[in-house]
Amino acid sequence: EVDERNAKLLQTLSEATDMLAKADEMQVQYTADIKEAREKAAKELADARKATEEAIAKESAAADAVREAEANKFRAKLDAEMKDKMANAEGTIKERQQDFVKQSLAAVGL
Repeated sequence: EVDERNAKLLQTLSEATDMLAKADEMQVQYTADIKEAREKAAKELADARKATEEAIAKESAAADAVREAEANKFRAKLDAEMKDKMANAEGTIKERQQDFVKQSLAAVGL
């Protein structure tokens, strides 16, 4: 009876040891799987971040180009308007200049 009990305890101990070894293997595998998943997630996140930054840079460059083109167009329009106004004012300036000279000469008595 004592031998049977010892044998049963040894059997139970052996089974417990096997289960503990199996649990250790499962933990090692689980840890490796988690590490791999984290590395994969970090790589995917880095790739997504890089792709997003590139897309933002492209959109920003395109917006800069559009803005610069609009600014150049506006500058050209202002320059043309300024030239037109100066050309239209040329006659008025000459008239006023002649009137000023006449008034100045008249004031001096010439």
